[in-house]
Amino acid sequence: RLDSSGEHISAFAKVSGCSDLSTCKQLKSDDYFLSGTYCPVGHDSMRGGMLYRKNGATTEDSFYLYEYFSELDLDVTCHAGDWVLRTEVPGQDYLDTKNGRYELRGAGQSCVAASDLAWAVRSCKAPELFLPEDEESLNPMILDDPSTREAAD
Repeated sequence: RLDSSGEHISAFAKVSGCSDLSTCKQLKSDDYFLSGTYCPVGHDSMRGGMLYRKNGATTEDSFYLYEYFSELDLDVTCHAGDWVLRTEVPGQDYLDTKNGRYELRGAGQSCVAASDLAWAVRSCKAPELFLPEDEESLNPMILDDPSTREAAD
């Protein structure tokens, strides 16, 4: 960005809690239906990387994204370092997120150059608060204004 003197400056920010399981990929494609945010499904033990999924409005708009591996991706021909977009087939795709095993039955849609992908931070949901079952047994928190003489005002 430009500062007040017209000079270009760079700024960096640390995003806490980033890991491969909490960071999505953003794809910009000329095909609008392929573009979007692909978030992690889980670690793929066969490929040694992450499997990502775009949750589209319909099944036809939902895709899986993963790094190309020539020995496993026999139905698509991509270059080393590319990523594969594969259609989703509900009821036929096998997803074992616990053990990192996936068998995707959909067609290979296209190859994606790594340069077309960017990191996208996944939005965080509000933390779940622990509430005891018997709230009446808790002592209330009393806030005091230290600028007055009265206690607990």
